Amino acid sequence: MFNILNGIRVLDLTTVVLGPFATQMLGDFGASVIKIENLDGDMMRAVRPGSSDEMGAGFVNCNRNKDCIALNLKSNEGKDIFL
Repeated sequence: MFNILNGIRVLDLTTVVLGPFATQMLGDFGASVIKIENLDGDMMRAVRPGSSDEMGAGFVNCNRNKDCIALNLKSNEGKDIFL
């Protein structure tokens, strides 16, 4: 893919399919995407039809090219890290 978004940082607080897919495309074009999940993880991690893997294929596909961190954004410490 073309790296036309190289040098751009994106904070991804999305879940399920559409948001993660959109930010996955930004990563495909070279943006540095940081996925921020709650401490329980994205609910799509558990959706894995016909698979016993730790993460479902849909989750892995929509979250490729991303770094990931789990934060409690309700806590002061989590807010400080985020900001």
